[in-house]
Amino acid sequence: MTVAAGVGYALVALGPALALFVAVIAKKPFLILTVLSSTLFWLVSLILLSGAWKSFLPLRSTAIWPYAILLLTSVGVQEGMRILFWRLYKRLEDLLNAFADKMSKPHLFLTDKMQIALAGGLGHGVAHAVFFCLSLLTPAFGPATFYVDRCTQMPFFLVSAFVALGFVLIHTFSMVVAFNGYAEGHKADQIFAPAVHLVAAMLTMINLTHGGCMIGLPLLGIAAAFTLQYCWRMKEFPDLPVGHLSDHVSTEDAFLIHQSSKLSGATVGANLMKLVTELSASFRGKQPATPSTNKIKGMLDKLINAK
Repeated sequence: MTVAAGVGYALVALGPALALFVAVIAKKPFLILTVLSSTLFWLVSLILLSGAWKSFLPLRSTAIWPYAILLLTSVGVQEGMRILFWRLYKRLEDLLNAFADKMSKPHLFLTDKMQIALAGGLGHGVAHAVFFCLSLLTPAFGPATFYVDRCTQMPFFLVSAFVALGFVLIHTFSMVVAFNGYAEGHKADQIFAPAVHLVAAMLTMINLTHGGCMIGLPLLGIAAAFTLQYCWRMKEFPDLPVGHLSDHVSTEDAFLIHQSSKLSGATVGANLMKLVTELSASFRGKQPATPSTNKIKGMLDKLINAK
């Protein structure tokens, strides 16, 4: 084809990842390091897999089951690396929180943790796209294109780009789901990530049949859209407080504020009156201060001093 076609294929595969990187990741150096480390973890999983399958490749059988076993072991190794990556991140988070305590700084907010998970998933997805798509696009910049006998409806490079795009989305947002599942102990979220990964991998085998790309690619797109929708359903956390309060309100407090918004007006009013009564009694010394009143006092002092 032309240079425009080659660039177009590359943007199909990595366009959303590039937009996400520029909009979210590039603003924080720590997230850039997370992307790079996640990419390294994915490459290590590929090296381990290639070492295990070295004596069996290339597959010369016309049957489907050898490819299914290859995909199953590939997903298993990559999911094992995902768990290892999570444990390494958790140790780093504990170190950061301990350092924050020494410096009298707040711990990581939930939004920070979700951005780290997003960066980790983006690293997995970009590594997959670069290795399985961009490495094949060199001939696409030439004067012609390439079709395979089993998919004569669209160029091979376009099929590779769409497959890469699907896995970029699945890897990126399933990492957010998996991290949430590991942190909160939600079995459903822990199972979702490897399940959708395995289903997406098995869907690519449809491309081995004649005309299968016209079925496999839409199904892969549905799997990616389902991953996005599942991840979006986890968005039940509000924006953190702004101004001076954002520096002193913890993640747990913000979550309680969000949960209180779901209560009825009468319940909120009763709880607010009770808190005001306790705070007033504490100020007058008629009642021992509770953790809630102490926290409110501290916040009021900081606001007054800030002015």
